[in-house]
Amino acid sequence: ALFPLSDALKRSGLAINNEGLKLACDSLTTWVSRNEQYNLKHTLYWAMLRRVFATLWPEEYTQFTLRKQVKFDAQKSSFPEFAAKAFPLLRNQRSEQPYTCPSAEQLEALVQVDDRTEKKLICFQFLRALMSTVIESVILMDRYMYLREGASAADHVEIRPIFDEAMSPRNMCVIAIKGTASSPG
Repeated sequence: ALFPLSDALKRSGLAINNEGLKLACDSLTTWVSRNEQYNLKHTLYWAMLRRVFATLWPEEYTQFTLRKQVKFDAQKSSFPEFAAKAFPLLRNQRSEQPYTCPSAEQLEALVQVDDRTEKKLICFQFLRALMSTVIESVILMDRYMYLREGASAADHVEIRPIFDEAMSPRNMCVIAIKGTASSPG
């Protein structure tokens, strides 16, 4: 198991599922530094695509996957244009056959989005970004405590940033040095 490693967190009963572990990789710093327009549109369109899929193929809803990232111009692309690019990339886990994209009229009839929906999405994405920092901190502390639990008084364990967080939220390094009580520098 990747989490928790430390006895302290095992006793706490805290659990983070795979989605939480993935979320830890998406910090507020990287979320803000990305092209927000692209990310929000992509997330909104992906949610709309999931709604269309759940409506048209409810029995297969949990079985589908997207084979690769859908590339599109967030400023110019509409949802039907996004869907037309995404549908050929969708696959059922039991079959390699692509799904046929509904017409633009069918898509718009199935999914109606207003400004309130977009505002809710922005709030949701912001909360996810805030939670990612908390989850990443818990994971780092778990690894630190795991090493401390197995260390002697002479062993040194610390957490240090190794590069700018804007490059990646995984910018922290857990350092463990056996047999020295002093800091490595």
